[in-house]
Amino acid sequence: MECGILRIKQITAGGISHIGGEEDRLHGNERNGDIDMERSHLNMGAYRDGQTLYRAWQDKCTELGVSVQRKGQTAMEQAVITASPDFFARLGWDKEMAKDWTPDDIPPGITQYFEDALGWAAQYFGERNIIGATIHYDETTPHMHIDYVPAVEASKRRKDVYARDADGKLVRDAKGHAVRARDKNGKVVYEYVDAPARLSRTDYWQQRGGRQSYRKMQDQFYEQVSSRYGLERGEIDSGREHIEQERYKAVKAQEERKEQEHAARQAEAASREAQETRKQAEKQAQEALQTAKKAQKQAEEQELRAKAATATAERQERRADDAWEQAEAAETAAREAEERHEAMVEAVQEAQQENRNLIGNFGKTITGKVTVTPEQMETIKHLQYSVVFEKKQRERAEQETEKEKNRCYSWMDKFQQRGIEVENERRRADRAERELSQMRGALEKMPEPVRQEFDRIVKSLAKTTVTRGRGGSGRKIHMLKDDYER
Repeated sequence: MECGILRIKQITAGGISHIGGEEDRLHGNERNGDIDMERSHLNMGAYRDGQTLYRAWQDKCTELGVSVQRKGQTAMEQAVITASPDFFARLGWDKEMAKDWTPDDIPPGITQYFEDALGWAAQYFGERNIIGATIHYDETTPHMHIDYVPAVEASKRRKDVYARDADGKLVRDAKGHAVRARDKNGKVVYEYVDAPARLSRTDYWQQRGGRQSYRKMQDQFYEQVSSRYGLERGEIDSGREHIEQERYKAVKAQEERKEQEHAARQAEAASREAQETRKQAEKQAQEALQTAKKAQKQAEEQELRAKAATATAERQERRADDAWEQAEAAETAAREAEERHEAMVEAVQEAQQENRNLIGNFGKTITGKVTVTPEQMETIKHLQYSVVFEKKQRERAEQETEKEKNRCYSWMDKFQQRGIEVENERRRADRAERELSQMRGALEKMPEPVRQEFDRIVKSLAKTTVTRGRGGSGRKIHMLKDDYER
């Protein structure tokens, strides 16, 4: 929907120079980021004849015989007239092509629209009140600023009249308010006094419809300008009032204050929520840290016990190997003793055979004394001693072999029992490692704030040294950053 647009802006005396700088595109005064300086050469002005806006306003106030009476008073008003972007595009406006245009290249329909709008503004706002008009083609949509003074001529001014008693004192109601004077028919009485020409926005718009002035202005602009170009009127708001500057500022301040209070409440609620979230995160991080420390301690203890069990098992295994070697050596010695014994038995048997052979040499059975040589007797004695000695040696070797075998069997039993204990320790260490892995998985699933807080606490303890043992001696376990990352 293409619509004609008309807006009114109030300006105090202190803001006139800045507004003029923006209208004239003076260097350093442009706060609008939509300005394209490549199209600024198309801008047009009227009425001011090269004067600055502030100087033209001063001259206009002098000409009308009015002046600003109080601080913050509306010293000038500005009407902004434009239309929907589609309307200008329909008439041939192209902001990219316009960079290469001259003022004569501007589509005549657009120029005529602003001329008709300026003619209507001179009639409605009063041509003697208009300070200047500027058309801007260097922003997003072409538009026209019309600056005028809301001044009224000398006239009769209505003054309120209040009731008085016989002594001439004001009559007041129960709340202490002065009572308005009324005639015999009950109508409120006013007094009309002469008022000079003055700068008064309230009186200026009172002459143009009072509370309905804004709606009437929009109606006239639509009937006399917009409708002639096929533009539609915006939504009619018959209850819209032309609010005085003080009231407008109060309403705006109240709205801004409500927005600020609402934003403050939201910020406070967000802050409380953030603090509560942080507390919960810190609590969860502390609990997770304690659990992790406990699990790490248990894993370290399990690892130490497993290493100790492994070392003990290795020592037991080495002892068992030594026992086996000793048993094998004892068995070898027993076999050698047995071989020596068998050799001695054979020697004795040979000696006995030799004796029988000696006896057989006599050719008869010996029934009495037998005479042998001393050498033969020594040989017989030596053989008998050797047989007895070897027999005892064999018995001792058998006893020692049996002892070594029993000792070896005892070591084997102890080794098997220790192997079972080592296996149990390894199983406990594996179980602790699985629990630690599950705990790490749980930590990874924690919310990002909790994990960040947990990481912060762990990294702050990255150089902590834990000492085990008496008197500060013992193994030192360093929980370094790379250990934590691993």
